[in-house]
Amino acid sequence: MKQPVRQPKQSKKPVRTAAVKPAKARRKPPREQGSSFFEAFLRLDKSAIIAAIFLFCLIHWAIRVMIAPVFTVEEADQLLLSQSLQVGYEARQPPMLAWLHHFATMSGAVYGPIIFALKYVLLFIALTFYYLAARNVLIRPGVSASAIAAWALTFQVGWSMHEDLLGAVALMACLSITFHAITRILTWRRYRDWVYLGVAIGVGLLTHHLFVVFPVAMILAIMLSPFFRDAMNFRRIGITLLVTGLILLPYAVWVSTHIGSVETVLNEYANSWEIDSGWAERAGNAAAQLGRALLEFSLPLSLFWMMLFWTLWLPIIYPIFPRRNTDEEPHENAWRRLFM
Repeated sequence: MKQPVRQPKQSKKPVRTAAVKPAKARRKPPREQGSSFFEAFLRLDKSAIIAAIFLFCLIHWAIRVMIAPVFTVEEADQLLLSQSLQVGYEARQPPMLAWLHHFATMSGAVYGPIIFALKYVLLFIALTFYYLAARNVLIRPGVSASAIAAWALTFQVGWSMHEDLLGAVALMACLSITFHAITRILTWRRYRDWVYLGVAIGVGLLTHHLFVVFPVAMILAIMLSPFFRDAMNFRRIGITLLVTGLILLPYAVWVSTHIGSVETVLNEYANSWEIDSGWAERAGNAAAQLGRALLEFSLPLSLFWMMLFWTLWLPIIYPIFPRRNTDEEPHENAWRRLFM
C-alpha cells in the first residue's frame, strides 16, 4: 500500500501577522495615525489637554526663573524647616511641604529653578486631576476642557498663585486628587477607589489643616443624595478611614509627643477671638477681607459667565425673559445637586 507523502508544514506566521496588523491599526490612537498635536487639541483629546496643562505650567515656571528668581516668604520658610527630615515641624502646619523641599535639596545645594518647579509640579497635578474628575462628571469633552480652562480666568490661579500662595497650590492639588477619587467612587462603585480616597485624604491632611473640610462635606452630601447614597456603606468608609489612619499614624504620634506646641497654637487662636474694645473692628475687617477674597477669586470668570450665559441668570431677576431649558439628564441633575 502506497504511503501518503507528508507535505512540509507551512508556517502560519504570515497569516497571523496579516490578521493581527489590521487589529493593531484599529487600536492605534489618533495621535499615532500621523495627526498633529494641534489636530488632537482641536478634537479635545485627553492627552492633548493634559499636554496643554503641562505647557501652561512650564511657561509660567520659565517666566518665574527668568524674571523673578527670588524665593517667596513661604518658600523661604519651608527651606528653613526642611534643613533636616523630621516627622513633624510645627503644630500650625503639617509637614508635607517641608518634606518636599527637603527632597528637593538633598544634594546639599539650594537651586532656585528646582525649588520654583515644586510649585508648578503641584499646580500641574491640581489642574490635571481636576480635569480628569470633570471628565468623570461631564459627558461632552468640550465642557470638561472648558471647566479646566476656566481656572486660568480666576484671579487666584491666573495671577496670585504665580506670585506666592505655595500652601494654596498644594491644597488645591490635594483637593483635586480627592475630588477625582470621589467621582470615580460615584461613577464605578469599586472598592479600590475607596483605598484611593483614603490615600488622597491622608496626603491632604499631611499638607494643610483646612483640607479636612472638603472630604467631610462631600461625604455628608453623598449621604444626603438619594442618587448616590447607595455608593456608601460602613465597610467602604472603614476601608478609607483605615488607609487614612495608617498614613497619618507617624504624624499623629509626633503630635501626641508635642502637646505643648499644639497648646500654644490653640491659645493664640483663642486669643484672636477674645472680645474686647477692638473686637468689632477686627471682625469687620475680617469680613471685608473675606468678601474681597471671594470677589477676587471669581474675577474675571464671573464677568465672562454673566456675559456669555445671560439666559441662565437674567430670567431669575427679570421673569419677563424666558428661562433656558438645559435638558439635563437625571445623573447630571444629581451631580449638580451634589455639588450645590
